[in-house]
Amino acid sequence: MGALQSHLKQQQLLPSTRVQYLAIVERSGEEPVEWLKRRLNARTPIGTVLPYRAAIKHLLMSEHGYTEEEVKSLLPKAKGRPTAFRHALSPELLAVYHTLVDELPEPSRTILTLLPKTGLRIGEICGLADDNVQVIQDFKFPNMS
Repeated sequence: MGALQSHLKQQQLLPSTRVQYLAIVERSGEEPVEWLKRRLNARTPIGTVLPYRAAIKHLLMSEHGYTEEEVKSLLPKAKGRPTAFRHALSPELLAVYHTLVDELPEPSRTILTLLPKTGLRIGEICGLADDNVQVIQDFKFPNMS
């Protein structure tokens, strides 16, 4: 699995994602494509199906030498139960959220302020490196209400 670990690191995936993919591959056994096929059904949440599929894709590319196009043809299409979308906060609740967030210490305040304004997940914000951020002088977020 050393080639897979190197491949995942080269893909610049978050460490937590790499750990999950390695755990998925370990569970898949010797026939990863067949294992994946058995897990794809209409009842499985798409949020579970997609990481399974991605982990097996990276395994086939890194350790078995398949190209991305070959993997596309080998793996079954991702099917599953759609993700339940959450409704956005109302303008009133968003104002309450920002009032509460403003009272928090750093770095929590910055992280929680960025969530509704960027659409990033907490792990994505926490994983940002200095060279991932471009500061724009006098930038104002548009009114989100």
